[in-house]
Amino acid sequence: MYDNMKTAVVRRDENGQPEWNQGLLDFARLTGFTPTVCWPYRTQTKGKVERSIRYIKTMPLSGPISTEPTSLAD
Repeated sequence: MYDNMKTAVVRRDENGQPEWNQGLLDFARLTGFTPTVCWPYRTQTKGKVERSIRYIKTMPLSGPISTEPTSLAD
């Protein structure tokens, strides 16, 4: 399921149906999947990637990560 980004949906027609990016359609045919698109302003189908990034940023153990060992045990 794709959002309405230009790399997936070029525009929508007068009925609201997506006009797909030709490169995406070629890739879909090659790999055997059918692309679908989110409806505009429908928050239930959006934000999957953004939510995971927000989760990582607000994790209880988040903070600066040091790649340098600080002791012999490290």
